[in-house]
Amino acid sequence: MKKLAFLLASSVVLTACSAGISTSEPVEKRADLTKICIQERPTHLNVTSQDIVQFIQESLAKKNIKSETFKGSLPEHCNNYLKYAFGGKRDLIVRGKMELIEVKDQKRTGIGVVGYKYRGDEKESAQQVGLKGQIDKMVSELFQNY
Repeated sequence: MKKLAFLLASSVVLTACSAGISTSEPVEKRADLTKICIQERPTHLNVTSQDIVQFIQESLAKKNIKSETFKGSLPEHCNNYLKYAFGGKRDLIVRGKMELIEVKDQKRTGIGVVGYKYRGDEKESAQQVGLKGQIDKMVSELFQNY
């Protein structure tokens, strides 16, 4: 009986921790990954793309990862770049995706991805933490090994 209670409690805790995250393939820890480029993209949210990028940069800084932004073509010096796509309603992400891509010898390879869905218990949490909190959650999941 104690084992059953422990298993049920564990599953509730794990479900609560991952609420909102629909896809998770975290980036593996690498010594050469200290700086990434962020592709600035428009969204249908009530904030500018510059605000979105700033939120992402602040979240990355918590993981000791430096970043810079770009629009259009990928700069030559960028070996790793983060692209994102967010759909939502005004101030909250309803569906989102972040992907880290490595560029080596003109070949692009995804090395980590996280998907987010606003549903269930996540709705209350997202309303409390706001857009910045949602982005923090996604970045933390993607870079959980840092």
